[in-house]
Amino acid sequence: MFKFESVSELERFKKTTTFNDFHTQKPHIFVGLLESFGGVAVKHEEVLGELKTRFYGGVGGDFGDKFGDDKFDKNDKNSYLSNGDFTFLNFFASQDGTMSSFMELFFNSPIKQIPHSKFKKKRLNYTPFEPFLQHGYDVVFITPGKRKWQNLGEYFEIYGVKTIDFDDICAKFDIPANLINTYGTSDIYGYKMALDVLKNAKKPVMIIFLSVSNHPPFVEFDDFVKTEKEKDLVKNLIKNGDKKPFNAFVYSANSLAFFLKNMPTETLVFVSGDHYNRDFHYTEQPVQFATPLLVHLPPFFLEKVHFDAKRVGFHKDIFATLSELVLPKGSQYFSVGGRNIFAKTIDKADEMVVTPFISVKNGKIFQNSKIYSSKFDEKGFLKFDGKGENGECDFCNDFTEKNIKQINARIFE
Repeated sequence: MFKFESVSELERFKKTTTFNDFHTQKPHIFVGLLESFGGVAVKHEEVLGELKTRFYGGVGGDFGDKFGDDKFDKNDKNSYLSNGDFTFLNFFASQDGTMSSFMELFFNSPIKQIPHSKFKKKRLNYTPFEPFLQHGYDVVFITPGKRKWQNLGEYFEIYGVKTIDFDDICAKFDIPANLINTYGTSDIYGYKMALDVLKNAKKPVMIIFLSVSNHPPFVEFDDFVKTEKEKDLVKNLIKNGDKKPFNAFVYSANSLAFFLKNMPTETLVFVSGDHYNRDFHYTEQPVQFATPLLVHLPPFFLEKVHFDAKRVGFHKDIFATLSELVLPKGSQYFSVGGRNIFAKTIDKADEMVVTPFISVKNGKIFQNSKIYSSKFDEKGFLKFDGKGENGECDFCNDFTEKNIKQINARIFE
């Protein structure tokens, strides 16, 4: 049984920003948790629709020439990084479900039940968005889903975070009945609402976004299965050869592409999947559990970041990176295992991934009591190199224990 971490010992998780000494601008921030945005799906460019160019452009274009360590070149107007898009293919959700990933990402909590438990009125200290509130940001939670889901709307209120949900969106937009289901309405209307918030903002805004379109029961979207290759993909990649998951994925990707195309220039974007896609056929390879991270940086960041497409990461890195990029140098933030993925150098002790399904450290992949060497496939996704050896993930157990202790301390402080 885990002992409670003392409140004083929470100090070990406090970090001080060292990166941002180069600008005083506060960009708008958009952090999106995308339903089922998984590696098995996005490995096939056809499911990305209008997002394809930005997504794979962010990896580095031609894999053979560009994959690896690179940096923005302000003198090269044709640089593949010049549009500010960066994609980390080998990025993983911290947990195995929407709510569990949501709580880890936005509340540093491995306990997903808090918003509808006896602690639902407890305002936790050290949330990832807290430093941004302290530095003058409005934080808004937007979802085309419903605020009552997992009691998130009410829970956000105790943090001073406004919720915009299905009801607000329906009041603003004329939505066809066929684009409404059990969970809410289609992502495109959530993104349109986000654009409206950014357009009318009087101060810097951080938007926390949760998508729903890629979740069953699927509504009847347009049919994107047209070419023979797309028909073969549906037949061979999706369970039961059902077109609905394919169409929902393309629709959701197109909706994100619409937002990226129309958002204000000075908007910083981090989006990743909430968990792997369960409607696509299972593979034992690490790509099964990948939830790739797509980042867009405003122009004034580009000369200062260091991009290495080979870096692995997980959700804990998102707010660690945001804090280093945006908060003034010397600011404090709270991080359990996260690090700035754009740092020029990363301490090997900090470079790790810990998830319920797969963990990664120092080029080794840990899965089901096996330890594998790793390499990259032709697209840039991690894969096993060899059969692996029996072994346990000691750093995973250490991370999990510390993570549980810190949330217990924060609940009972």
